[in-house]
Order: sequence, then C-alpha cells, then structure tokens
Amino acid sequence: MHSVGVAIAMGLLVALLYGAIDAAAPTELRFVKYNLAADQHLEGNLPSVRRMDLSPFYFETIALLGRIAPASDTLALEATGWLHRVATFAAASLLYLVLAWRLPRRYAVAGVVALAAMPHFMVYARVFEPELVLLVALLGYVVATDRDARWAALLAGVCAAAATASRPTFLLLFLALGPLGFALRGMRGRPLVVRCVWFFLPLLICGVWLGARAQSLVGDPFAPVMNPGTVFFEGNHPLSRGTSAAYPISVASLIVLDPNVPDEAHNRYRKVARESLRRGLTTAEVNAFWAGRAWNFIEDEPGRAVRNVFAKGLRALRDDRWHDVGTAEKLEAHLPIVPWLYGALVSLALLGVGFEARAWREQLALLAFGAAQIAVMLVFYVSARQQMVLLPSLVYFGLAGVRGVVRSIRGNRRAAAGWGLLWLGLVLVVFARDDTTRDHIHSSRGGLEADRAAERLSDAIPLAAQHHAISEVLAAASWLARDNLPGNIDREGRSPFADAARRIGARPEADFFDEFDRGTLELQAGDLDAARSTFEALAATGRRAYRTYAEASDPAFYLGRIAALQGQPEEAESWLSQALDRTPGDPFVLAEMSALAFGSNHRETLERYYSPLDAELLIAEALLVHARVEQAAEHFGRHLRTAKRSHRAAVGFAAALGASGQVERGVEVYRRSLERASTPVLWNDQISALYRTWAAAHPDDPAIRLEAAEILGFHGRFREAEAMLEKLDTGDDRVRASLIRMRDSIAAGEATEPAASEAN
Repeated sequence: MHSVGVAIAMGLLVALLYGAIDAAAPTELRFVKYNLAADQHLEGNLPSVRRMDLSPFYFETIALLGRIAPASDTLALEATGWLHRVATFAAASLLYLVLAWRLPRRYAVAGVVALAAMPHFMVYARVFEPELVLLVALLGYVVATDRDARWAALLAGVCAAAATASRPTFLLLFLALGPLGFALRGMRGRPLVVRCVWFFLPLLICGVWLGARAQSLVGDPFAPVMNPGTVFFEGNHPLSRGTSAAYPISVASLIVLDPNVPDEAHNRYRKVARESLRRGLTTAEVNAFWAGRAWNFIEDEPGRAVRNVFAKGLRALRDDRWHDVGTAEKLEAHLPIVPWLYGALVSLALLGVGFEARAWREQLALLAFGAAQIAVMLVFYVSARQQMVLLPSLVYFGLAGVRGVVRSIRGNRRAAAGWGLLWLGLVLVVFARDDTTRDHIHSSRGGLEADRAAERLSDAIPLAAQHHAISEVLAAASWLARDNLPGNIDREGRSPFADAARRIGARPEADFFDEFDRGTLELQAGDLDAARSTFEALAATGRRAYRTYAEASDPAFYLGRIAALQGQPEEAESWLSQALDRTPGDPFVLAEMSALAFGSNHRETLERYYSPLDAELLIAEALLVHARVEQAAEHFGRHLRTAKRSHRAAVGFAAALGASGQVERGVEVYRRSLERASTPVLWNDQISALYRTWAAAHPDDPAIRLEAAEILGFHGRFREAEAMLEKLDTGDDRVRASLIRMRDSIAAGEATEPAASEAN
C-alpha cells in the first residue's frame, strides 16, 4: 500500500507540473482531428466509413465526452484536455508501480521523472491522439500481471482489451502473451485455465464489439481499422525512407482543400483507389490497393526494402524525433524540451536488456511491448508518436542498465572501462545522423521559421509592400511555395524566388540543404544557368535531400530537367537515369522520363508503384514544363475527370489549354478553379500569358479586359494591368477601383524596394 500511495503522489506531481507547463504553452496548438470527427458524428454528418479511419476506443470516448459536454466546442475540447490530464496522472502512477516492484524506490522515482521529462510524452500528452490512452492500458496490463489473484487476471484482460480497442494490431500479441505469462509464473492445470478464462473474457467482448461495430459501419466484421494498408504504403513506397507519413502525390495534392474534414488524407486515399479501379471499394479493398502498391515495389527492389527496414530499426532507437502530426512539431518548439534525453535513455536501455536477459520471464510484458512496437515501426514507419509507446520499456531497461553498470564496476576498474566503452559505442550509434535525418531537421526548422515570417505579414498592408517577409518565407521553406504562395506579389519589379535564393546565398554557413533550396528557387525564378551551377556542385557530393511528395529530392533530377530545357537531351537522359538508379521508382523521375520519351514503361512503373492519378498528374506537369502543351492538356484533362477538386491540376490544365491555343476554354477552366481556391498561385507565367492572349483577342470588350487586368494584377503584373485598365472607361466604378488597387500595389512595392535591396 505504501507503493500505491507514493505512486498516486508521483502521478499528482507530474499532473501538476504539466498543468503549469500547459499554462505557458499556446492554447491554439491543439490537434483536434478526433474532436472534429466526433462533432460531425454527433451531428449526423460523418460518413460511417470515416469512423473506420480512427482508433475505435479513443474515438468513441471522445464522442462520449461530446455528448456529456455539448454546450460548446470549447467545453468539449476542455473535456478532452482533462481526459489527457487524467491519463497523464495514471501513466506516471502506474509506471512508478511497475518500477517500484522491480527496482529500488529511488530508481522508480527517477524513472517517473525521466518519463515526465521525455519529449515524446511531454508533446503527445497534449496532442489529442490515442497513444497516451494506449500507454496507460499497457502499463495497467503490466501492473495487473504482477499480481497472482484472479481479479488481477481480469484486470489484465480489461487493460488488454482497452489497448486492443485503441490499436487492434495489439490483439495477436495479447492472445499469445496472456497464457504464456501465466504459464511462466508456474500456473498449471485448472488454475491456468481459470486465469486464462478471466483474462480472455474482456478480450472476447472487445473482439465482438469491434466486429459488430465494423459490421454496422461498413458491412464487414473483419474490416481493417485505422487503415493498415495505407500506412504500410506510406512507410514502404519508393520515396519513403520509413519516417513519418509520406503521401503519394495524388493524395497530397488534394488534402489541402478541405481542412474541415477530419483525417482528410485517408478520405483521399479511398478516392484515388476507387477512381484508379473505376469501381466502388470496400475498406479492405482500399487498404489492399495501397498495400499492393508497396508490395510491388518491394518485390521489384528487395535489396532497397531490406535497407529500408534496417534504417527504420536504427531510426526507432535514435534520438531524432519524426513527427507525423504537424501540430506536435510546432508544440514542441514551445515546451521545455530536454535535449538528447531519448537517445541517452535508449543507449542505457540497450545495456539494460543485456543485464536483464536472464530475468526475461519476469520482464516478459515489457520486453514484448517494446519488441512489438519496434516491429510495428519496422513494418510501417517510424514517428515520435509511435516511439512514445516504447517509453515504459525504455525507462525500465534504462534504469536496469544503470543499476547493472553500477554493480559491475564497484571495485573493478577494468569492468568500468569496458562498460564505458560499450556505452560510448551505443551512444555513437544512437546519436548518429544520416542525410535523411539532417534534411528532416533542416525542414522542421525551416517550417517553423516560415511560420514566424508568415505571422509578420499584415492584412492591412498590400502584399506588394511586404516583399521582405515573402522572401523570408520562401528562403526558410522553399518547398512550401507550391502549396502556400499568395497572389498580389510583385512579379515585374523583382522575383520573390530570386530574392529568396539570394537570401540563402548570403548565409555565412549555408549547408548542403540550404544550397539545395537555393537551387530549387533559382530554377523557379527561371535562372537556369545559376540553378545548373548550384545543382552540379551538389550532385558532385553524391548526396540527396528528403522531400517526399513536396518536391523532387535528387540534384540529378534537376540537372536532367535543366539540360532538357537547354536543348541537351542526351545529357538530360544521363542525369535522369542516374537519379533513377539512386532512387528506383522515384515518381518525379519516372514522370520526367516519360514526358521526355526517354526509354519505355516509365508510366507503367509509376502506376504500378503509385496510381493512374499520380501518373497523369506528374506526367502532365512535366509535359507542361517542357512545353509539350497538347499532351499536357490531355493528361491534365484525364486527371481532372476523376479528381475534379484538384486546384493544382485545374490550374495546370488551364495553363496547358491556353498554351495550346484553346484560350477560351482555358479561361473557363481557370475561372472554375478560382471558385474553389485562388491560392496558391501556380503556373504564374502561363496563366498570365493565357489572360494576356484572351484580352488581346477581345480588344473591344471592356468586361474581358477588366477581368484580364485583375488576373494579371493578382499574378503580380501590376504595371501591365494598370496599362490595360487605363485604356478602359475610368469612369466605371469597377475599373476605377481596380486601377486604384494596381497603383497602390505599384507604389507600395516601389516604396519597399530600396529596403529590400539592402536586406538582400
């Protein structure tokens, strides 16, 4: 009972500490996917199939809180916050019991302190995702199995059921772990059967509930929950390096359009699979479609797949954190994170596993949970959210490692030196970094810097006057330009891409990834010679970036594109072949080679590893880059027939139509795209040319010329728009208002030009 009292006290201390930290953290940094889905479910607006995307137990709990606290969204969110505070208290208390029943109490206290200070626990205790509840259930299972009573077997079954209902992939583990654990404790015959019955009863109820729930939602009691097929794809397709969520381009190009749809990515996975096969699909069939794409790649490139699994294993145990929830990354920047704590704990835990090898029977659950979670990451992908489930096992074995080393070195200097060298070797492995990790750190830092720069943009000041802040955003995170570039940025007086490239070039300690960003910006600015020079220097290093679906990651790809644009097809094919050898199945390279007719079967390979929608979109964009506009229009048109809401494809289609002489149709397509979204501004030069040609074809139609002038102004061609408007009737209120906006933008840009030049 003394241990229970101390456990409660430790839990309360952690909860109070976290309450103080919560008071200092921004309240808007909440990830509310489950709350949004629960609200829509309670309103009757959430399709039943969408509930299969979410953790069953956690979702139904959030929905229950929504029923209890329906007064306002704020109240429901606060209820979820209190659920996480209670779970934080329970996790700390239960961990203390797990440790205190195995180690001296001072070690148990140290273990709870380590858990509370762990970045993963500190972040995901505040992000409304199911891992915290799963962690409590696993700890509860360990505590229950430390007791021999019949009620303890029932409690262990309840905890196992809660863990399974939170993440069903744990079911098979518990089916094996329960009876084995009882048998290893010396139970035989009738006592073993009785314990197993009590243990399996809650699991049986859980299984029946999950099956009945799936039957009622999608008509299949065995339908997979939480999309294991799509998650398997994310961790194993050609661009994935087994870290965080790496979407296919077809899905990534759609999910930005409707932020009010919870877990929009999985909704789009279904759409892409359905449209690819041109028929309705069950939940199981959608998962099979995407898992099959990854298996195609694994079958074709088994060596690459083995290396990917090995890399996942290393990253699961390394100190770097890979967040698959963007909010978590931003939240981490506001919390008192202790650096290198996870890596230090892992290195000690690896020692501890060796010390505890003979006592594996007593530590079976902690060993099994740790091994199972690492196996999950090896099969799917590594993320900080997944690593959080490892923490109880790591804390215990880390403390066991410390105790083992202390015992070994007492009075034995040689042992001390040996253990010190072994621990140092483990530290070197745990803290080692490759280029994938370095670019991830670079991208995470750049994303936060871009957010801060974007916050300095003012709605009260024309964007043309905020050129400095725009170039700061682009220089910090150039890969975000496609999805975030606003309109009304001056494109005549200066290029935001060129200015951002110069800003990066002026950094005194620019590294490989800074230079990579500079090259992509120079290419977007149209400075092919500068981009070529930058990428040639990068290609000579043999290194690559890690941009997944945001942009191509290999300098050789960009050199191939530049060579083709400069009329050197043989060199272009050589560079692109080199890029494909380095990253087999790279969809950007396959699309480029298909568009340039280098080799054969590239489109088939792209569809085999991704989908027909990915092939159509990427090949269309590559064709448009290389001015093969009639073919580009055909590909964009086919893509849009199935992905009607894609702003990215619609703007590309309009640009291709205009360049191929179908001006009226191009304008109509662009108009329709503006009804859904006006930004980001894509294919700037091509859309400007479309409206310029359209206006020239209708010199006597003031309405057309006014519309063309406004589009040209939106695309940053203020002076051209001003000249077009001046030829119209300036007594017309709409013309006069538009002319004033253009002149204000010109004046604002000219006023900031000296300051921007000095800053660059």
